[in-house]
Amino acid sequence: MCVEILDNLVRISFENQTHELPLDSPNILKLLEKINNLLSSLRENNFDWKANNNLLVFETVSASLSVLKMIKKYKRLSMENKKNICFQIVEKLIEEEIKTLEVSPEMKLLAQNGVDTIIEPLIELSIITVLQPSHNILKLCPCLKTK
Repeated sequence: MCVEILDNLVRISFENQTHELPLDSPNILKLLEKINNLLSSLRENNFDWKANNNLLVFETVSASLSVLKMIKKYKRLSMENKKNICFQIVEKLIEEEIKTLEVSPEMKLLAQNGVDTIIEPLIELSIITVLQPSHNILKLCPCLKTK
């Protein structure tokens, strides 16, 4: 799997398929806005992820799921592929934004480490809870089954 950020698009390659998403699409612009808000908040808190506003992290993860839904037949992807696509898109976009920040290399490293330790698990949890069908609820409450 490979995610590339090019001049005007995001190229996602996996399972012998390539999907190109324009950078000016509303979902990617929304994700970029959420990433910028997150990085601004982190910068105000000296890149301390614990002191940061967690709502901004959740908004970024939610926006990444919206980008995932732009991929044709995304529902057929495995949970692992969905997680990797979302994470790599967020990671690459954050890397691009971090490059433009005028902060020390140590602060850039703190930002990047937080992406790996905080955002990746949240993406996985979000995919499990939002995108995977829950058959357990139907087992517990058979009255919810549609006929």
